[in-house]
Amino acid sequence: MPENIVMIHGMFQAGKCWANYRRFFEDKGYACLPPTLRHHDIDPTDSPPPELGTTSLLDFAADHAPCILGEPGGEQVAGAVADWLEQTLACAPQKEQE
Repeated sequence: MPENIVMIHGMFQAGKCWANYRRFFEDKGYACLPPTLRHHDIDPTDSPPPELGTTSLLDFAADHAPCILGEPGGEQVAGAVADWLEQTLACAPQKEQE
């Protein structure tokens, strides 16, 4: 069972929207990471920032990419996780070149 949970919010929200769920899961021993995606922590009555329309899924992923370390004996698992992340991100839609 995973011990870490990354909680991704929706539009016009921030990582703090997960507060109740975060407490629930942390009380059960999970480590939770609820990042706030760039250009999202704004008032819902405001217009979205123009930069939001040019930010790709890969941009969001890069903002919150993990640092994966492996000590002797663990480097193979770290490498496998890094390979999996690279393959997963390679399937994400790319923003068009300007």
